[in-house]
Amino acid sequence: MENPLAKMCRTKYLFALVVCVMALLMRGYSSTQGTRREIPQGRLSFFLETKLADLGIADPPYTVFNFATEAVNTTDVLEDELRRKENKAMRRFRHDLSEKKERTSNFIVNLLENSLQFFDPDHERN
Repeated sequence: MENPLAKMCRTKYLFALVVCVMALLMRGYSSTQGTRREIPQGRLSFFLETKLADLGIADPPYTVFNFATEAVNTTDVLEDELRRKENKAMRRFRHDLSEKKERTSNFIVNLLENSLQFFDPDHERN
């Protein structure tokens, strides 16, 4: 008696294998069918001009250089924004730190004055 789970797994494996083989065969068939035929030189320029006009491609066409420049500009904008936020956070941190230092120093001065008054009642406040 064969395990039904093993049979199901084997069936799925074979199905996936058949699909992969069919995809490879169809890809090979479509690549051989898609080879260019020779176009006469006069018709080639007319064909390209009409196709570019129909597509509305920018003049000059968008190139890898344009994309790279745009990507660098976007990266620069993001870095500037990150730097601005970091600077703002550091300013806020320094401000909070100075407030805490001031409160701590006031607390210590007050504590020392109260301690001095407690232990030395003759001491006058300056």
